[in-house]
Amino acid sequence: MTSISRKTVIDSLDTAALVLDLKGRIVEVNPVAAQLLSLKEQQVCRKPISSILSWWREVEQCNGDCIELQKDVQPTVADKKYQYNVQITPIWDDSENLTGRLVLIRDITVERAAEGAQSLASVRAEFLAKVSHELRTPLTSILGISEMLDYGVYGPLSLEQKEALRLIADSSQHMVRLVNDLLEQTRLEHGALELDIAEFVIEDLINRLRVNTIQGARSKSLSLTFEIAPEVPVILRGDALRLYQILRNLVDNAIKYTEKGHVKVRVFRTGQEQSAGHDTEGYVEKYAFEVSDTGIGIPKDKQTLIYEPFLRVYLPNGSNGNGKMNGNGSSVSNGHVEGFGLGLSIVKQLVTLMDGEIDLVSESGQGSIFTVRLRLEPATEPIPMEKAP
Repeated sequence: MTSISRKTVIDSLDTAALVLDLKGRIVEVNPVAAQLLSLKEQQVCRKPISSILSWWREVEQCNGDCIELQKDVQPTVADKKYQYNVQITPIWDDSENLTGRLVLIRDITVERAAEGAQSLASVRAEFLAKVSHELRTPLTSILGISEMLDYGVYGPLSLEQKEALRLIADSSQHMVRLVNDLLEQTRLEHGALELDIAEFVIEDLINRLRVNTIQGARSKSLSLTFEIAPEVPVILRGDALRLYQILRNLVDNAIKYTEKGHVKVRVFRTGQEQSAGHDTEGYVEKYAFEVSDTGIGIPKDKQTLIYEPFLRVYLPNGSNGNGKMNGNGSSVSNGHVEGFGLGLSIVKQLVTLMDGEIDLVSESGQGSIFTVRLRLEPATEPIPMEKAP
């Protein structure tokens, strides 16, 4: 290969390339290498590469007498760490005489960081799944024995014993919810959740939500109300379990961060759009599920962070948890903010899984309004009562 044709080929490469002579001096630098390594060919030409790139000694230590090499190096340039893949190959002339070496350098910093993050996420998911399963067995036993005690299987209980039993049951139920959140997050991260589409009675779902959240609202003297707009069909088609999980997390979160006032749940229709995979006659309705509260609110600059798993945003002036702040600026300690910070992360992932959207309107000290919009089909035939969830 002639010098002119070689330079043309090297300059056309989309990988950083340098040509060295037999003494390790730089002969050619292509534009990609010039940009990646901040080099100017006229300034480095005929100079030893080891005097230009401080980290080249790491390559030479492995190179020895070899004329061919491939190695990953981790240089520090301007106080910033990089990872490069360096490949060295010999250059021969027409008489098969060694005339120099071609050095290809590829920046793999982002690639390695992504691999490390993926590996870490996999380890974390496996750990959470194992811990969650191990916790579930003793919790199930505790709840089972508590129910037997409550039913008087082991004899009558005094008032003090019944109160202690109630505390045991409440704490155990709370632990079960935390474990379920961990398992749900693990399944979502692994893409192991599938939707179960079926017809369900929307009023039954809302009544179940009311029964399971009313005690938490009463314990804080909050008003908890539910409203289903008249235009919402009695029976809808979708994944009722995942919808319930979304609403339960949102309502629990609203109650947790509201000290006075109310929490309100509204269901209403927002419009109609053509259903994917159908002909022009196929349409699905869009329904909104709105959860509003008069709680501590979420500052606008923190609202993009609240859907991150295991993240609690600590703010100045005494604030804590999911980016939320007390309206009066007082602190909310870790003892008062329960959970792992998974609720909103699970909500966001489930809404995405259901091909929906979630919006937030909130300001610090002004409460929050979460609105989930989902595409659901009205039922075509009446659902048998025994199949209603």
